[in-house]
Amino acid sequence: MLLGVLWLVNHNEKQIDRTASLEQLNYIEPGGDKAFLTLENGVKIALNDMGSGTIVNQSGIKITKTQDGQLIYEIVDADEGSEEISFNTIETPKGGQYQLILPDKSHVWLNAASSLRYPTRFNGKERRVELKGEAYFEIARNEDKPFKVETHNQVVEVLGTHFNINSYEDEPETRTTLVEGLVKVSKRFSNESTLLAPGEQTILSPGGLNKVQNANLDEATAWKNMLFQFENVEIDVLMRQISRWYDVAIEYEGAVPQVRLTGKIHRNTTDASKIFSILSYFNIKYRLERLSDASQRKKIVIINNL
Repeated sequence: MLLGVLWLVNHNEKQIDRTASLEQLNYIEPGGDKAFLTLENGVKIALNDMGSGTIVNQSGIKITKTQDGQLIYEIVDADEGSEEISFNTIETPKGGQYQLILPDKSHVWLNAASSLRYPTRFNGKERRVELKGEAYFEIARNEDKPFKVETHNQVVEVLGTHFNINSYEDEPETRTTLVEGLVKVSKRFSNESTLLAPGEQTILSPGGLNKVQNANLDEATAWKNMLFQFENVEIDVLMRQISRWYDVAIEYEGAVPQVRLTGKIHRNTTDASKIFSILSYFNIKYRLERLSDASQRKKIVIINNL
């Protein structure tokens, strides 16, 4: 197993698609504030196409979009529709991110290729939302109404706290990292659960639910701060993150290189040669191509000739 460190060093890659210029291929568009909002009635709104201001009023709830990529829910009539339970879903594409202020004033950051389904009012004895992908939560405290985040394989229960959940279905593990407060993480369809204190992390895999006591909080929440930050990670883990944020396809020629990487890259970096410069140190080459379909998305091919 080879180890490498990446700190945005320069590298000129010569293996490129001959049908496009080096400059065109090396430029990769970073993600931004892009999301779709689906209302209870099925209407789907492209938020990046909407101007700032009130988007819709529904059942006593006002939904507002801000200029800096936030969607805010505000109760303007406590009685209107108070008995109704309606759900909205916010979904980010690859290359997208968004922020959401829920009706209880909880703040959610949604990473690329993720979605959150939530009620427009938190009626009943709990506040429950459903997450696919990755999100960072700052939950407004309410001891009488616990907040629960449900993913495909676990439930996280809190009263008021800050935490990150990475639960992409193409990842082998679900990671829940606690920054502040106290959370209970439970494996769905079993009695297995554990409590987390600040600085701890659970890793849920087919092998069970395990706790890490000294988690790397900076690494777990780096995406929220517009960074890729990774410590001793396998190359395919980093490539999946890059694929989601830059909306590029990743392919391997040969086996996935047995390389572990450590480093930090800003998520606004547009020069592919900087991102992949580390690979040259291990005789791992890459090339950039365009997909042959109508999307003309870019594809990064990692070549393992070790």
